Amino acid sequence: MVQELKHNKEWGIENPNIYKGASNGKNVFRCAYHFSRDEQILYIYEIWLSHDEYEKDCDLIKKGKKSLNMNKSEMFDLGYNS
Repeated sequence: MVQELKHNKEWGIENPNIYKGASNGKNVFRCAYHFSRDEQILYIYEIWLSHDEYEKDCDLIKKGKKSLNMNKSEMFDLGYNS
């Protein structure tokens, strides 16, 4: 399976990072994310389970017609504690 942690180059999107999981045509999982090394926190801004929606949204982001809410104060914590 091939997967890409940073699929941004194909879309010409600098931030956030785009993850493209291997799907082989089914069970699609894509997300827009940022990993803070300092905080050791993975921020996920958007999840796509439909390849068509993912492509449509990334195209709109690339064209500046859509933006993702990356306001970290509006996110919730899943509560992982090491």
